[in-house]
Amino acid sequence: MRSVLIIIIAASPLLTNAQGCKCLEDFYFIKNHTETNHPAFNKTIRGLKETEYDVFVNQLVQNIKSDTDDKYCIIYLKKYIAYLKDHHSGVDVGEDIIVNEDSLPEVEAFYKSAAYRNTEIINIDSSLLRLLKKTDTMSIEGIYNHNKGIYTVAVIKNQTAFRDYIGIIIESKTRLWKKGQVKFELKQVNDSLMDVYLSLKNHRIDYEPAVIKKGILQLENWKKQNDSINNENAFIDDDLIRFVILDSTTTLLSIRSFNFDFKKRLDSAYKKIIPQIKKYNHLIIDVRNNRGGSYDCYQKLMPLLYTDPIIEEVVDLYNTPTNLKAYLVRDSSLVKSGIRKPLDSDEIRLMKKNKPFTFVQNGKSNTSKTIYKKNNGYPQKIAVLYNRECASSCEGFLLDARFSKKTILVGENSGGYVGYGNVSKISTPCGNILSWTTIVFRDRYQYEFVGIPPYYFVPDDETNWVDYTRRLFLNK
Repeated sequence: MRSVLIIIIAASPLLTNAQGCKCLEDFYFIKNHTETNHPAFNKTIRGLKETEYDVFVNQLVQNIKSDTDDKYCIIYLKKYIAYLKDHHSGVDVGEDIIVNEDSLPEVEAFYKSAAYRNTEIINIDSSLLRLLKKTDTMSIEGIYNHNKGIYTVAVIKNQTAFRDYIGIIIESKTRLWKKGQVKFELKQVNDSLMDVYLSLKNHRIDYEPAVIKKGILQLENWKKQNDSINNENAFIDDDLIRFVILDSTTTLLSIRSFNFDFKKRLDSAYKKIIPQIKKYNHLIIDVRNNRGGSYDCYQKLMPLLYTDPIIEEVVDLYNTPTNLKAYLVRDSSLVKSGIRKPLDSDEIRLMKKNKPFTFVQNGKSNTSKTIYKKNNGYPQKIAVLYNRECASSCEGFLLDARFSKKTILVGENSGGYVGYGNVSKISTPCGNILSWTTIVFRDRYQYEFVGIPPYYFVPDDETNWVDYTRRLFLNK
């Protein structure tokens, strides 16, 4: 059983019902739905951590009540879902603002919108900017650039009950943001974690956590000027698949996506590349920044790694009337569309047969194995190199690779998208979209959110991860 995502609209209340809807109404809907139907809540929280959970919920309710204009509503809803530590679940706005920057009337109308007018403005004088450009690397304050070159912001201390720092626009290449507007707010949770309240291009507020590594803020899509900690990204190419001969014994195969749309391209490339790989003793498979896709997209590589049978994971399905309805709606829509045959007949049968609000084993037991034809020639040593951007089926590749005696894992903890799967969606009373999972992998869920640790962690001061991995071969 693999963690294939199933996308279902289980219910669709009219968005007009969202008019006048208050955040607390949405919160209680999401809370009740989660407690009733979500495998993460019912496996890891219910009964075991409910006292801690109740304290968290009560605090969140107080925060929502204090936010009288619901400005930060989506943040509180996202924080609730994040508490589940299930990366595949989430909550997003149902209707979003899209502005055509090439249309002057649209831009001018956007300037009159509440989202734009309510964006905080703080002016920074040139003397402070000069000081910020000289801040120590270890300081949170400083000048940050967006990785697509759209924005440059100045991050300064600006403490309120809600935040500790703010990021202020000092340069913008989009007409939707101007100098002085507050792009994001930062709240320090502890010495290694920040809450980030980020305003998107259309000024809609979003939420994400950010880690502090060796005193340096790791803000996704942003880089502090003169900060060297992220230089390893400079050595990551963007090609879908790339093969390089590094030296007389070592080759490098880089794969940036396992998206099923690329399967034919990947399989065609594997057919040409694998004979070349077999001429060299060492192989590095670089899957950094690979956000996954389909397990089918790496199967042709497995004979290179294979030494021992791969034990299949046991999957437990959380059986509730709502989850059953979601599967029935999905299969009905597939049949009506004529695109595919029903995919969930086994799951539907199991849910109908078994008692509601229980976990039901879906599929095979731990005795099930996958066996490949063993490659007894080169390569004799393989390293899979990855970072925290390796997610979903990319992490499935890591877990399968761990059954190989000739393969090592190198890098840092992966993204942590492996414990849950089969996603359904439902509209909330306020028109937001709630996504929730319906299955849990019996053993893998321990890696959800925290990620899969490598055998060898790349040192913090190492900027060329490929070269570090190549040296591991030479030292063994």
